[in-house]
Amino acid sequence: MFDLFKYLRSLAMNGKKVKVIWGSEAGNTDMLETGMDYQEIYELDFEFVS
Repeated sequence: MFDLFKYLRSLAMNGKKVKVIWGSEAGNTDMLETGMDYQEIYELDFEFVS
């Protein structure tokens, strides 16, 4: 998964519009927090849905 986020980050750095739609089961705070961590680490636009 890390390689995917690195690739998406490189696209975003080169002017491409990148948006990650992060889905998880309702109430699964661990998965939500993981997505939020990735959003911060890779500086990508995320949309969180459950």
